[in-house]
Amino acid sequence: MLSITQFEAQNRFRTGSNCAQAVLSTYFQALGYDENLAHRIGAGLGSGIGRKQYVCGAVSAGAIVLSGVFGNEDRTNTAQKDAATERVRGFVDRFEEEFHTSQCRDLIKMDISTADGRRQAREAGAFQTVCLSCIAKVCALLDKEIESSANLHR
Repeated sequence: MLSITQFEAQNRFRTGSNCAQAVLSTYFQALGYDENLAHRIGAGLGSGIGRKQYVCGAVSAGAIVLSGVFGNEDRTNTAQKDAATERVRGFVDRFEEEFHTSQCRDLIKMDISTADGRRQAREAGAFQTVCLSCIAKVCALLDKEIESSANLHR
């Protein structure tokens, strides 16, 4: 059964948001941050950063969410920065345990850098299977990480 965040993020993806925007805007709204800003921030992260198919946009968004929740505000607080970095690293490791990669090109297994490639991926159902699975996993990992922390802060 999908959590509320998984359902919401997948719904946003199905209705026009890219994978990064779907995750970011869902969590920014839930955490009381500006949802529209989240959508703008995520615009260039979909399809693996500028459609270069590097790190999955949902994973990049997850790293931003964790940094927003656990990162340091004071540049001299390197301990908090390091702790947030370790959380993000663990998050990416757990994602990769399931999918064996965090690279969009390896997840999709198609070249989506061109309009024709994106059309082929749509026709093959790659976005509705692979991307929705990645979004659901990212949300599950974020939910667990955020809920398990007794030191939730903004």
